[in-house]
Parts: sequence; structure tokens; C-alpha cells
Amino acid sequence: MSEMLNETTLMKTRRGSTLKVLAILSWIWIGFMTLMTLPSVFSGPMSADEMEDAKVDILTSLTPEMIKILGQDFVKENIAFLEKSNEYHYSILGINLASYVLGFYAVFLMYNLKKTGYYLYVVYSLIPVVTPLLFFDGGIIRAMSIAFGLVFAILFCILYGVQVKRMS
Repeated sequence: MSEMLNETTLMKTRRGSTLKVLAILSWIWIGFMTLMTLPSVFSGPMSADEMEDAKVDILTSLTPEMIKILGQDFVKENIAFLEKSNEYHYSILGINLASYVLGFYAVFLMYNLKKTGYYLYVVYSLIPVVTPLLFFDGGIIRAMSIAFGLVFAILFCILYGVQVKRMS
């Protein structure tokens, strides 16, 4: 019994509080994103009427000043993004859900001080960067999606990378 207590104490000491906090933050993010994705899986792609309503919403949400600043191409790109998202609905959601499972497992491995988890986490972090390249045409929306994904991927890969020395 005391051997297990010593092993548990040693594991907590080796893990450190930073790795624990990073793992908890990652699990919260992955859980939140999974919960946000699941309703779309069950509702399926938009019908033709829902698609028209969504296009109208896009057009009415942009003021003339915004269109002047962002350009007419932005409106077209926004609608094209919506159409592609609907066309590849299940493919995109499948990739997202698979990446969340991979991310959860990678963080679990790192939390248990396995270096393999870090390498899986790097792959998990790159999926949101690669997905827009696979499904969407070039433009500002795709570029912003990639940039947003890269910022968080780099940030968390660096934060976890500092912790790799604790892992075996």
C-alpha cells in the first residue's frame, strides 16, 4: 500500500502543476468543441430552404460600410464557404470528431507522462490547419481559419513542448 502511495506522489511530483493545468485546459476545450459539434452531426446538412435563409442572413448581417471595407469578394467567399461547408458536412464533422478523440488521447498520454502523447498532440494541432486547405477555396476566410488554428497550435505545442522533459 505504501509503495502505491509513494508511486502516486512521485507521479504528481514528476507531472508538475503546469502540465496538469495544460491538460485540464485542453480537455475542457476538446469537450466544449465536441459538444458544439455533436448537434450538427445529428441535424445533418442544411436543406435548400435553410441554405437560402442562411445566405439571406449573411447578406443582411453585412452593412454597406462593412461590404465597402471588406470588399464584394468577401460576401461571395462567405457564401461559397457556407455552400462548401454544407456540401462536405459529414466529412468535415467526421474529421473534427476524430481529431477531438485523438487530442483527448494525446493529452491523456501526456498527463500520464508519455512522450508519445506530445507527438500525437502535434498531429492533432495540425488538423484544424490542414482541414480548410482540403475543403475550401483560397481567400480571407480560409486564411483566417488557418491563421487562428496555427496560433493556438504553436502556442500549445510550445507550452507542452516545455513539459516533454518530464515525460518518458
